Amino acid sequence: MTGATGLVGSAILERMISEGHEITAASRSPKGSMKGVRWLQMDFEEAIDFGNYLCGTDVLIHNAACLKQGSTQSELNEIQTVNIDFTRAILKKAVESGVKKVIFTSSFSLIQKPLPDTITEESPVCPLTPYSRSKYDGENIIKEIAGENGLEYHIMRISSPISFNFDQMPMNVVKSWIIQSREGASLKVFGQGNRTQDFVAVQDIAQAFANGVELSASSGVYNIASGNTISMNELARLICLKFGNFYTHENADVNESDRWNILIEKARKYLQYKPLYTSTTVLEKLLSMVA
Repeated sequence: MTGATGLVGSAILERMISEGHEITAASRSPKGSMKGVRWLQMDFEEAIDFGNYLCGTDVLIHNAACLKQGSTQSELNEIQTVNIDFTRAILKKAVESGVKKVIFTSSFSLIQKPLPDTITEESPVCPLTPYSRSKYDGENIIKEIAGENGLEYHIMRISSPISFNFDQMPMNVVKSWIIQSREGASLKVFGQGNRTQDFVAVQDIAQAFANGVELSASSGVYNIASGNTISMNELARLICLKFGNFYTHENADVNESDRWNILIEKARKYLQYKPLYTSTTVLEKLLSMVA
């Protein structure tokens, strides 16, 4: 498993451990000793021989990625090296080492806008940023190498992940608004606040990956989301209800028309995916754990 210590990777690793798997976990910053886990410290920008580490491996979970937006040449180089070159290298080594299945973490950032009424695995894509283009390239690398060599592959497109470990959360709108609310500030909602998002618990993401490891399912893309949405107005109300502050509407939201209505029926059918949390209940639980 690559990318085993981040927001999503930590939850996947915890689930794999709980189900008794033997794991080789690769990370730039390995954690301490964990039952059933062999840690491999790795800088994903450096080329190393993966053959020794993949020998005897049944399933490769490739979750490592550079999440930078590519605003500098250095960031562009890192995106190319980690998200594209490294993906191709490790897939080739997986084939050589006899790996039977590959599970790859992808993103909804590559979906074409304006968004369709409902987002399926077949919805048109049009990646516009260096990061989203790299995930699109990664998907195609998986399809090409795994498909040509008979490996089962699952490309997991995940929506906006929520961890109950607040410190582990990225600085997204949820974390930013909670921090502002803790400080007693009012929140600024852009536009009318009607834009919606699909938030998914990292535990539910981990469930999908665990089922992908265990089950023999059709190769292809799978939407991994909560399957329902919450608007920016509703998000602001939840947070203000917790902290007793207020929110106002300001300026325009260039993404006002976005409705992230993600269908998860394919994952339900083939991966027996059953998310425990909705977009609302995962946020309510996070807020209940934040002081």
